[in-house]
Amino acid sequence: MADIKTRDVVKGTIKKIDKAAIAADRMRSAYVQTKERAEHATHPDEHNAEEYASDRVEGGVDRITHEATHQFDKQGRKGLEETKRNATHR
Repeated sequence: MADIKTRDVVKGTIKKIDKAAIAADRMRSAYVQTKERAEHATHPDEHNAEEYASDRVEGGVDRITHEATHQFDKQGRKGLEETKRNATHR
């Protein structure tokens, strides 16, 4: 008779979120961004009005893009929660 192959079951394979690691990563990212902004403020690369205006517009567009993405994500999560809630009540 052929041997039946079985697989060993590993206990504790459920993954969980490491909130401390996520918080540390976000803090590190915020620190790097703050440091870069401080360096840019003390040593501006622009030498004329056109470069200054270009940098200001680029920074504004970047900020608006990030904020729009954040709001889109926030509203998407809110909609998902609403859908879950509506699905469970029916």
